[in-house]
Amino acid sequence: MSAKAFWSWPVTEWGVMGFCAWSAADLLAAWRSAPMDRGGWMAMAIWLAPLIGWRWRAREAAAPPRVSFLLAGLGGALLCRLTDLNAAGYAGLAVALAAWMPGGWRTWWWLAGAVAWMPVFGWALTGLTAFWVLPGRLLLAVAASLPAVRLSRLRAPNSVSLVEP
Repeated sequence: MSAKAFWSWPVTEWGVMGFCAWSAADLLAAWRSAPMDRGGWMAMAIWLAPLIGWRWRAREAAAPPRVSFLLAGLGGALLCRLTDLNAAGYAGLAVALAAWMPGGWRTWWWLAGAVAWMPVFGWALTGLTAFWVLPGRLLLAVAASLPAVRLSRLRAPNSVSLVEP
């Protein structure tokens, strides 16, 4: 069995995603308890919106996830599990999720915006009060997601647009 045939199995793809999500599971505790990380779930929801929109609009004709991104996400998740470096798990989850987005600079911009929902964002802004961290997270998530939303409007194959470009 070739590697390409192995990676075309949805069970494998979802298995990698599940492992990446499990490696980043402590995000939930951070979002609940850490004052600088509260509201990170809202930033993640905004950040995920282009991915969900893209997959919904292109559900029949969308390309399979990119294997290189899935392997990079798996590597980050494994690094997290082996070294207890949580940031690697968060990055692994973000990269694995990006495997389902189409290519281009907008996807890379969107992927860079994943830092908005990660605890490292709150850590980087420890000099500010917790009041300002949440608006910063949300603004960064929106700024990273807007070009990707434009991508999903422009490139969804075989979709009917109700809005003229």
